[in-house]
Amino acid sequence: MKVWQFPIHRWVNQIALDRLEDAYQGALVIKEIEDKHFEGDRIGLRPGKGKTVCDYFRTQLERELARIRLSLTQFRLSGFFISRPAGELGVAASDGEGNGAALASTTDPETLILEKLTFIETVVSKYRQSQLGTNASHKLSTPPDFESLEAITPEVLTPISASTEATNFEPENKASTPSMVPLESVLKRIHPERPNSFLERMAQIGKQLSPEYEQEVIRELRAQRQQNRTAIRWLLLLLILPLLVQVLTHNLIFEPLLNAYGKQNYAQIELNEEIVEESLAEFTRLKETLEVKELLGLIPPQSQSEQADHLTEAAREIMTKALYRSLDGWKNLLSDGVSLMAFAGLVYLGRDKLMGLRRFSNQTFLSLSDPAKVFLFILVTDMFVGFHSAEGWEVILEGTLRHFGLPESKGFIYLFIATIPVIMDSCIKFWIFNYLTRFSPSTSAIYERMNT
Repeated sequence: MKVWQFPIHRWVNQIALDRLEDAYQGALVIKEIEDKHFEGDRIGLRPGKGKTVCDYFRTQLERELARIRLSLTQFRLSGFFISRPAGELGVAASDGEGNGAALASTTDPETLILEKLTFIETVVSKYRQSQLGTNASHKLSTPPDFESLEAITPEVLTPISASTEATNFEPENKASTPSMVPLESVLKRIHPERPNSFLERMAQIGKQLSPEYEQEVIRELRAQRQQNRTAIRWLLLLLILPLLVQVLTHNLIFEPLLNAYGKQNYAQIELNEEIVEESLAEFTRLKETLEVKELLGLIPPQSQSEQADHLTEAAREIMTKALYRSLDGWKNLLSDGVSLMAFAGLVYLGRDKLMGLRRFSNQTFLSLSDPAKVFLFILVTDMFVGFHSAEGWEVILEGTLRHFGLPESKGFIYLFIATIPVIMDSCIKFWIFNYLTRFSPSTSAIYERMNT
């Protein structure tokens, strides 16, 4: 029996073909929108359609592109773990419910797969780097597309490998694709630099008096505004989605599972010294409180058996709480791991958007006044590497160790405080010396004066 005829291999291959079909259907949806509403052109702002209508279609476009990207990633991963010869593809495809009829119409399943990948490539290639900005080389005689880039001519290539060509969203030739509208170009148009010669000054004045100058500035400013909106949405997504994943997985998955495991195997779970000491202190306090209330007549006197039963029940409750607390570290560790994987997945799927986020952060920082920059520097440095930062670091480290269910180690905490803030202080000073003195000398001078 051949290896690829095992049921697990056929199951994995069928899932891969289903993912490819899902990506193909997403490309068909995009193509249908283009043909029906945009005369076969790429989806974007058009003079005949309002901004609300175009935003509606753009939302559908982004949803389908994310669907295609995710499906092709799963298709590639299945090809990475299990090899699929051409004959196996036909067997796996004929056994499926959704793709069997479609693949039965051709004698070569691999050819059909390559045709689907080629069609997906022709549709997706129009929107490569579309989130990075607007092409500034539009002709002024045609209505400009302020919300998206100029369409890139689709390049139909013969895929060499289904696992490598399927997810090739990134352009191979960077020179042939439009890039983001540089912030420096916009700032230079609004606040041009002082020319070094009289001829340069006259050329600059002539350029500003040209009829195309105003339209170019407006186009670049609108493109920059669209980039800023995309960066803000992506930043909020990076912050909210991993946090939401952590909360949901902690409360809905890991907490019920580990609590059930703790009830069944409570004798095998070891409690750390801190939890044991806190549990004993709570039990002692409860016992002493009961005795004091009985002596003061606040509660009726109890016999030794009744008192023992009451204390036994209280001890069981305290033991159950201690057991759940000992499992909190595993719950937090697993949920944080899933949240970290979600964050890494977002970063991987949105690699092109990270450039826009970085540009937005640089723009926001450089747009601040010099006193505001210096205030932020002093606030951050004094908070994390200043004289009074040791107490704050101690609280943060104790909370982190408690979060993962680890015992507090004073030696580790003091060693961390003695090394990491010093390294951070050195890095901040080196960054100020290497970067700030070149890009904002006045801010560097104010910072040095305030620190003296």
